Amino acid sequence: MDLAGVDLNLLVVFDALMAERHVTRAGERIGLSQPAVSAALNRLRHLLKDELFIRRADGMQPTRKAQELAAPLRQALMQIQTALEPQIFDPAIAKRTFKLATNDFAASILLPSLGAKLSVEAPGVDLRLIYADDALGMKLLDEDAIDLAIAPFENPSSHFERQHLFDPAGFLCVMRKGHPLAGKPLTLETFAAASHLMISRTGDATSFVDEILAEVGLKRRVAFTVPSFLLAPIMLAQSDHISVLPRRLVEMFQQMVDLVAYEPPFPQRKFPLGMLWHQRLSKDPGLIWLRTLLVTVAQEIEAPKPSKRTRKG
Repeated sequence: MDLAGVDLNLLVVFDALMAERHVTRAGERIGLSQPAVSAALNRLRHLLKDELFIRRADGMQPTRKAQELAAPLRQALMQIQTALEPQIFDPAIAKRTFKLATNDFAASILLPSLGAKLSVEAPGVDLRLIYADDALGMKLLDEDAIDLAIAPFENPSSHFERQHLFDPAGFLCVMRKGHPLAGKPLTLETFAAASHLMISRTGDATSFVDEILAEVGLKRRVAFTVPSFLLAPIMLAQSDHISVLPRRLVEMFQQMVDLVAYEPPFPQRKFPLGMLWHQRLSKDPGLIWLRTLLVTVAQEIEAPKPSKRTRKG
């Protein structure tokens, strides 16, 4: 194909349609009218000899050829944009929106301090947060749907770059103050025999805790799974369930709900949190600034004061 005869604006339209899957919204995204987007799509279809997008009740469904073209064309457009834009990012005057993916644990720990810093250092910068686990976070990065993902990321693909943020400092076993087990020695047997509440985005009722129990021939009953860490204190305060939760989050919960926390009757396991980004974004000056700011926030919370209501099992 002779690139001299290709209107690069058509590729911008294609990229917007891949992102929005809707002609009108794609036009709004790039400042074009619905007829202009439709006309550009027709030109693209003729140029590439493919339908590219099939109209359906739930939006525009990309064809296989469109899906194959999406990632390389998106990367090419980003490289062109980076080449043309000044390589300077001044947070004090910048107007930009960053998209982050993480779970509500990391969000609860990082975002309050991050938001406070942004309001002072970068008042024109906006954040959009998507809840995601490791797998979804990497998928969104590949699709260029987000700028950064924050999670443990034990084995990321080689085309991602990772930077450590902080260690969640282990886990605590949490229950309401009047729980039948409160004030009693928490052995592995009494722990396993209790009714458990577990945080699970997918509803899967197994975790590293069950692996530890299985090693000594024990099994627990998970009575409830909830998709959000922030639901845990509400559920625990009004039930006889117990839960194993990140220590740093428990310290926050204890300021809001009357819960007691115990060291778990099993060895701690660590899941250090890091941020992940695609290599194609490594030199983006705005993202370099945001990553540096996140590291600063993480360093400030790395050694919080210990909870006064944490007890030995």
